[in-house]
Amino acid sequence: MPRKKPDYPDQKQFDNDFAAFATRLGRALISLRENTGISRDTAATAAHISKVTLSRVENGNSRATAAELSLFECSRLCKCYGVNMSDLILRLENADDTASNIALERIISRVMQMEPDDQTKLLKALDAIAK
Repeated sequence: MPRKKPDYPDQKQFDNDFAAFATRLGRALISLRENTGISRDTAATAAHISKVTLSRVENGNSRATAAELSLFECSRLCKCYGVNMSDLILRLENADDTASNIALERIISRVMQMEPDDQTKLLKALDAIAK
């Protein structure tokens, strides 16, 4: 006997909340993956999921794909990224700042890859702008 889909008092609100969750989950996973410098292919292989599924989840394309990613698969991705599930959950809970955090983390990551002399020049230029 097929499972009956539960009725929600406000299905539209539920759908909106789930879509927002899917977006936050995707952004958090992208942030974690990019911070480690791991490719999407490598991450998908480590989690035993297809790169198409990971791409859909990261992009928050549909609520179905967010639901497809099990806690076990999330756990494998977190292990691949060198973080705990609690780190992923914290990123989801702090989702209001996620977009700006992702941008900032990308900038920091790029600066950290620069040569020390170039980092110094950049910091001096930013300091001059801030004054």
